[in-house]
Amino acid sequence: MAQTKNLCAQIPIALHSQVCEAREQSGLTTAEYITNLLIEYFEMKENGAGVWHHHERWDGSGYPDGQAGTEIPLYSRMIALCDSIDAMRSSRSYRKEMTDYDCRREIEKNAGIMYDPELTSLCLSNWDFLTGDLYVNI
Repeated sequence: MAQTKNLCAQIPIALHSQVCEAREQSGLTTAEYITNLLIEYFEMKENGAGVWHHHERWDGSGYPDGQAGTEIPLYSRMIALCDSIDAMRSSRSYRKEMTDYDCRREIEKNAGIMYDPELTSLCLSNWDFLTGDLYVNI
């Protein structure tokens, strides 16, 4: 339930209670509900699958379906990298942001484990372009 509250905190206030109440009444998990919204209401089937599978890992140890390698939709593999970089480079209530150097090393270390090795290589070779304006290089 805490995951739902975090998601609902990011929804514009005018839609907040309506969307969160509908999700709770649906009986679906937050991930299932958002995936369904993307697919059914916004006609974004590929994006819905991308969101649904972005916690899959290249080695097959992720979730929700334990997909591995190229079984994981390309869009999901891209989201996984972006989401990880953003999580590491952003402050959280429980820790400070990671340095640019440490974030790069973590992404590099997990190529072929968590992340698609080809996408990881592409990401690392274009690091400054992808992250340059978004994060202070500390």
